[in-house]
Amino acid sequence: MRFDLFVPGASWLHRLDPRSKFLLVGVLLLMALLLKHLALLAGLLALTHLLLVRRGALVERCRWL
Repeated sequence: MRFDLFVPGASWLHRLDPRSKFLLVGVLLLMALLLKHLALLAGLLALTHLLLVRRGALVERCRWL
């Protein structure tokens, strides 16, 4: 299994200030811990994968099967 999703690049997410990235991760983590509805959690997972794919991560690297 590979858990490293880093892809070198110059996308908007790469150029974002590290403090903003930490805040984004913190908000997503807090939402994942507080949400109880399965559909909302699935939407949060889809949003996370969309952000990863938009920044250039390969779809195969987003799956851990």
